[in-house]
Amino acid sequence: MHHSFLDKYSELESPVHRIHPLVKLCGYGVILLFTLTASIYRPLEFVIAGVLILGVVSISRIPIIYVIRKTLLLSPLMITLLILLPFIRGERILWGINFIFPISITAEGVYLSGTIAVKSVLVFWSSVLLVSTTRFPDLLYALRMVRVPQTMITVLAFMYRYVFLLIDETERMETAHRARLVRRQGLPLLMKSVVYLVRAIFIRSFERSTRVYQAMCARGFRGEVCLLQTPSIHTADIVFLFVFTGLIVVIKLAI
Repeated sequence: MHHSFLDKYSELESPVHRIHPLVKLCGYGVILLFTLTASIYRPLEFVIAGVLILGVVSISRIPIIYVIRKTLLLSPLMITLLILLPFIRGERILWGINFIFPISITAEGVYLSGTIAVKSVLVFWSSVLLVSTTRFPDLLYALRMVRVPQTMITVLAFMYRYVFLLIDETERMETAHRARLVRRQGLPLLMKSVVYLVRAIFIRSFERSTRVYQAMCARGFRGEVCLLQTPSIHTADIVFLFVFTGLIVVIKLAI
């Protein structure tokens, strides 16, 4: 398997990588709360949040271009928001035209679309930073420490383990399909092939999941994913969390 898009840079050596997973998860919650409570009428809050996140990215030695490429995944959502939300009804009309029905761009719509777009980018950056600096089993351990339901943790663990197998299986089936293609497909035939491919993937995934579950039950699996080793928390981790949280609170109160 050659896929590593979830925690590609989690094995790097940096001060951020060495922080305890629970501390990083709590810090992620703090910066998340700071970002979500920021207002577009106070743009300095967004600037500070962005500088903090990108500063930590730089310290963690994660390539900035990697974070930017991941951000492009949000571009369809952001473009849709930026196009549609400015046309919502509001008090202050910035531009309007009478076509088949009145169309107007309101200040409230512009502010709302800008707020959602900026907050989405900052939250996504924070999520990429958390996953890229924490091994996935350690992240599951941190989620367990904050009392996330065990069922959800188990689902995440299996997703992480078997999503790569599913991708490989899909790629092999797609390669086999192209190898058997002897003429150019029209749209109806192409849609039919896609339906067959999706159906085959679903059947194979269901059959594989059944075999894996039966094998795990035969080996004593009782619904809980166990870790071979758990990371230990140090005094420096606790000090960092208090200092980081205090800094965020001071910035929030000062703006």
